[in-house]
Amino acid sequence: MSQNPHLEAAKQALSRLLTSPNPHLNPAEGKRSPTTSPTSPPPTPPTTLIPPTAPTLPITPTPSTTSTPTATSTPTAIPAPIPAPTPVPAPIPVATSAPIAASAPIAGSAANPAPAFEPCSAASPAPDATPAPAPTPTSASVSARAPASPSASARAPVPTHPARPIHPAQPAHPAQPAHPAPHSVQPPHPAQPAHPNLNAIQVANLDPVRLARAYLSRVAEPPAFALSAFVAEVGPVEAARLVQVGDVPVAVAGETEARRHECRAEEDLRLVAGIGGRLVVPEDDEWPSWPFTALANAARHGLRCGLEPLALWVRGDAPLGALVERAVAVVGSRAASGYGLHVAAEFGAGLARAGVTVVSGAAYGIDGAAHRGALGAGGATIAVLACGVDRAYPAGHAALLGRISAQGLVVSEYPPERGPAKHRFLTRNRIIAALGDGTVVVEAGRRSGAKNTAATTAALGRVLMAVPGPVTSHSSLGCHELLRSGEAVPVTSAAEVVESAGRFGADLVVATRRSDDGEPRGEALRVHEALSPTVELTADAVAVESGVEPAHVRALLPQMELVGLASRGHRGWKRSQPGTGCGDA
Repeated sequence: MSQNPHLEAAKQALSRLLTSPNPHLNPAEGKRSPTTSPTSPPPTPPTTLIPPTAPTLPITPTPSTTSTPTATSTPTAIPAPIPAPTPVPAPIPVATSAPIAASAPIAGSAANPAPAFEPCSAASPAPDATPAPAPTPTSASVSARAPASPSASARAPVPTHPARPIHPAQPAHPAQPAHPAPHSVQPPHPAQPAHPNLNAIQVANLDPVRLARAYLSRVAEPPAFALSAFVAEVGPVEAARLVQVGDVPVAVAGETEARRHECRAEEDLRLVAGIGGRLVVPEDDEWPSWPFTALANAARHGLRCGLEPLALWVRGDAPLGALVERAVAVVGSRAASGYGLHVAAEFGAGLARAGVTVVSGAAYGIDGAAHRGALGAGGATIAVLACGVDRAYPAGHAALLGRISAQGLVVSEYPPERGPAKHRFLTRNRIIAALGDGTVVVEAGRRSGAKNTAATTAALGRVLMAVPGPVTSHSSLGCHELLRSGEAVPVTSAAEVVESAGRFGADLVVATRRSDDGEPRGEALRVHEALSPTVELTADAVAVESGVEPAHVRALLPQMELVGLASRGHRGWKRSQPGTGCGDA
């Protein structure tokens, strides 16, 4: 049997290759030696020895003495021996030589044109599906993007440093945005305007009228004549809304523009409620309507001392209206003498035992003594402040104010947290005068603030009383002037005060209650008959004509005006209806 000549030739060539020394192998280490020519091309392996599909087996080098490599024709170097237990991973292709996958077209190419630049906010999503954040260029991500291939590994250069085992590819950290969504975006708090508006805070189940008046009491400095008239015209709720938006007449804007953004109605109400207080408004049953009619009447005649407050902040549990049904104001100098302090305390205790409420301003001196006298007798007393009811002014009377709120009331037309000021003391004096059936001036110097309260009392038609003092005492100069001018009635005891105030109250009842034929009774009848239907008379002239005490005449005339029995003009008073006296016969 003849043999194939081609097979015999292949066997002989293979035998010569295996027996002859290979110039590219290092005889000492059995490693491939680099060639000396840097420009010579690598040898082409014979194509007839190993089929193209045969796998290439790795050569495990034998650890032996190392030799210094010489200059080679290629920039590659053989790595250090790899320990046998550690598997050698597939070679990592270099980014510059790895082929780009066809499924990832480059932005800007014909297959995937680059989109135009469109700025967007952090809250708006990307135009397409939200992409995962770009991972860091790790070996795992590179190998996942461009898997190794035999051809690529053949072209990849071998690193010059000793090869390190690569940890098995691990998935990247869970995809997270570069900056987590603003701390897992919590829903915002319920939207609240910078200055809560009256409609928004009605949801707190608070009375809208009370909210409106609380707001108005803060934005306007009393006495606010234009605002009060505006409230009477459109109502408190509508007035508050228009004031807040600035849609008000010029006169009203002049009184409210500076503070109209201070909308703290609900906060003020809650603050006062927290100290045992509340806001009393004219719509409440406890509003002192009758005492404040004199203020309203004085305001109609343009008197600065007369204007009903928009609301009253009170601290205490007692009903305001009930406390002032029988009340007397006791005022005097701060720099009181021992005599004055003694008289004030005695008057306060005597009035309390008679069931009369003592009204004063909680100041040092006469005011404080009158309050203490009433409290000591177990009676009620009212302190009218020139600041918020949450303020203890003066600071030395903090404990006294606490006792007053427990047995009576602390009252102010100023909102909480509003501090005292000189002009506010003069303004609050009208409320002291209005809440009492009369006012007693215990001690007052020539320029005492108590004289301001006395003047307001006379203007409101209340009974004005004064306590005589030593003729040598400067603290009694004001009282002596009031007595000498006939403006005040002298009183020397609490009983005389009760008598004078009681007569005033009884005369008011007579003035407002007519007989069956519609005519006034008692002293009111005599005053009414002394008036002329055509000629205006002063109060003193009416007193001379009627024979009624001048102080009572001045108290009766404003009340008679309220019921239509008299009218005030520029020069004095005249009769509004014809009477039945001899002058009309």
